[in-house]
Amino acid sequence: MAPRLLCLLAASLLLTQPVWASSPVAVAVKQQERRLQEIEQELKGHRAKVEELSRTAAEVAQELEGLDRRIMETWKRLHRIKGQWTRKELELEQVREEVQRARRRAEALKGLVEKRLLALQRLGTLGVLNVLFSSSSFPELMARKTYLEVILDRDAAQRREFGRRVHALLEREGELDRASQELEGLSRKVEEEARALEEEKQERMAFLQEIKAQKEKYQALVAQLSQAKERMEGIVGQLEQE
Repeated sequence: MAPRLLCLLAASLLLTQPVWASSPVAVAVKQQERRLQEIEQELKGHRAKVEELSRTAAEVAQELEGLDRRIMETWKRLHRIKGQWTRKELELEQVREEVQRARRRAEALKGLVEKRLLALQRLGTLGVLNVLFSSSSFPELMARKTYLEVILDRDAAQRREFGRRVHALLEREGELDRASQELEGLSRKVEEEARALEEEKQERMAFLQEIKAQKEKYQALVAQLSQAKERMEGIVGQLEQE
């Protein structure tokens, strides 16, 4: 009887051992725990992606601030250059008008001198002597001679002065013209630079909007996974209780 009693006792002990480890509930708990770990891992990756996009968005925002400052400075510089260019153009126009006036006066004086020389040539030596010796007195004769010499000397001096004046004005005109052309070229260059900065700004703004859209997408995923994690934790807790 003793061996039989031992067998019965062993059988009863085996029947009373916990069997939950192989039950459907235990298997479900294991599956849900694995799924929970996967969600947590996925959630961690999405949160890291959100942080990365946030850093990138902040960097792009700083770049845009820098671009805004550069664009503003470039447009201000362009405004100053165009102002200088306008002033050079106005000064150039004034110099050109002065050149024309000086040339007209020089031409008028040249015509007057030619008329006087022609008149003296027609008089000839005898005519000049007649003019000189027709005076009633010697002092008047000398005065007339001196007067003619003074007129001719003054005409010659005026012609030389007009020549120097025109030459100086032409040199000034050339300097202003070169300066105006340089300012015009610089103005176009700076304007192109400003346009390029504006285009770069638009591209960076579009990139920033794309980053923000991606960030919102990952934030939505994080919110969904967070809710799924909470539900999964509740399910696992309930299954463990069962």
